[in-house]
Amino acid sequence: MAQKFAVYYNIIMILWPIASLASAQVTNNLAKPGCNYTCGSFDIPYPFGMNDPNCYADKWFEIECGTINVDTKQPFLKFLDLMVSNISTLDSTIEVWNPVQRMNCSEDQPKGNVVDLRGSPFVYSQRNTFYAVGCNSLALLNANGAEIGGCVSICDNDEDANSETIDGCHGRYCCETSLPRYLSEFNTTFQVLGENGVNVRSGQCNYAMITTDFFGPQGTQYVTQLRAIFEWEITNSSVQLPQSSNCYPSNITSSDKNSSGLRCQCRSGFEGNPYISGGCTAIPDSSNKKSRAKWAIIGVFSSLGSILLLLGIWWLYKIVRKRMIEKRKEKNFKENGGLLLQQRLSSGEVNVEKTKLFSLKDLEKATDHFNLRSSRSKEKLKNL
Repeated sequence: MAQKFAVYYNIIMILWPIASLASAQVTNNLAKPGCNYTCGSFDIPYPFGMNDPNCYADKWFEIECGTINVDTKQPFLKFLDLMVSNISTLDSTIEVWNPVQRMNCSEDQPKGNVVDLRGSPFVYSQRNTFYAVGCNSLALLNANGAEIGGCVSICDNDEDANSETIDGCHGRYCCETSLPRYLSEFNTTFQVLGENGVNVRSGQCNYAMITTDFFGPQGTQYVTQLRAIFEWEITNSSVQLPQSSNCYPSNITSSDKNSSGLRCQCRSGFEGNPYISGGCTAIPDSSNKKSRAKWAIIGVFSSLGSILLLLGIWWLYKIVRKRMIEKRKEKNFKENGGLLLQQRLSSGEVNVEKTKLFSLKDLEKATDHFNLRSSRSKEKLKNL
């Protein structure tokens, strides 16, 4: 029993470090202590946060974890009511699902909400592009009541709006243009081109969108929102930022000021979330990382080999132990007249019906605890 326990103990001691390694969790360097930072499969890093005002910088950064179907949780920018698909503290950006705006479409196709970021710490990133889809129309991008950009799309009477021959957005049924800096609104108006201002393609629906992943004009009528990127900065002066991070003045949201807020980065050689204390951790040296990975693999296989070796030893131990017990029984059988008894039984010399069997307890009592020198043993056996 002791040997069996020792084998199991050794196996557990070998498996324990492997299990601990597999279950090790990355230290939370995303959110403030005590704050929930997950919504479904999404991570929510500070200055964004949920539930408790202490978990996010201010109302603009509050995230609401909503349910879009029975099994799927999705974060929303609560104050702007925009669905979030990604948040990055590395370059201070947030990716949202931006509405598609429409004109002259059927009633069952939503017009598309105007997005107003004025007064917020967010602006549309210039990594986005403005796209317009339609026939013989001028799509104008407006901000603060002024037209700040736009593009024209032209097509003839014989062209199918959803033709697969339309390639890209170069002014033929689809056009595109870059975004200006500091864009804090998504509000589009359309002007129809043609004789007397009447659209040549009567009843043609027009679409406008700001996005990073436009897939072409085909199928646009079925899309209600596309992903777009906002840049952000900390504009609330009451937000305490860690001194260990490299926080610097920025003017992401205002062209009138040299500095409209602050943005943070981890110092050289560190990575993580620079907006919380202790959020930046040292970047491991790549050579050491590879070496550790190599030795970790060697360690795992060595441990597995040790387990197999111990199991093999345990199996051999059981076989050897079984053979030793069988040999001991055979030896005791021979030393105690077993062969003679076997011969007499087979020859018929012994009447089995008259043979009397004694229990171990009776034998121990008759032989004075198996003292063969006792002269009273035969007499006691007769009396049993």
